[in-house]
Amino acid sequence: MAVTLEKLIELLNKDLELEYSAAIQYINHAAVMTGAAYGDIIKELKIHANEEAGHAMILADQIDYLIANHKRGQYSC
Repeated sequence: MAVTLEKLIELLNKDLELEYSAAIQYINHAAVMTGAAYGDIIKELKIHANEEAGHAMILADQIDYLIANHKRGQYSC
């Protein structure tokens, strides 16, 4: 089954939504943990939050690229 450009962009936007959601969840979990026993876990959660934010940036760039090139007529749907 062929995927149209609009459908691809829709799916990438859904992935972007999930990446943002995951980053927020990691940040929230890190923020509510307290105590010395959780220090390493908090560090790991912050690392994962940054990774998810990085994934979101990549997806946002890909979506922007596809939309910009479509508007320039480089891609047909």
